[in-house]
Amino acid sequence: FGALLFLKCLFSLLMFIFMLTLIFSLRNFSL
Repeated sequence: FGALLFLKCLFSLLMFIFMLTLIFSLRNFSL
């Protein structure tokens, strides 16, 4: 269970960073 929880946290963190960079790049492209 510990490894699965760690992977889930890591995956959610990576998705958060990915969405953050995507929004940032889209905002730069619109400007």
